[in-house]
Amino acid sequence: MNSNPSLSPSVAQVLELFAEDLDGVAFPDIDREILQAACERLGGAQALVAERQAALDAARAEVEAERAALHKLAERALGYARIFASDDPELLERVEAIAPPGGRPKKRRKRKAKKKPADENQLALAKDDAA
Repeated sequence: MNSNPSLSPSVAQVLELFAEDLDGVAFPDIDREILQAACERLGGAQALVAERQAALDAARAEVEAERAALHKLAERALGYARIFASDDPELLERVEAIAPPGGRPKKRRKRKAKKKPADENQLALAKDDAA
């Protein structure tokens, strides 16, 4: 009677029963045609869900594309702001405090401490200690 895969086995068996052994038998508000009509309405509702799910999936993909485009623009804006703020320590501090829109925090490089040249007294002390 119906090949709808979303039907439970017992509902499918009832539909089969009314299509075969009880064909032509009618109870109050129940017969083969009523069951078939209900089955067709279910199929229509499932088709509507599938159609709306596809539209929702497309809308979500559009949202993600727009989000990615905005993040890219914001990253560029932050780069320009960093250059603009290079002469303004307060503004530069605010700009540097902003995490990159792409989600990855900016890694701050630690500058290596410059080695101070050893003066003559330190060299002499180190030689005396070694001896």
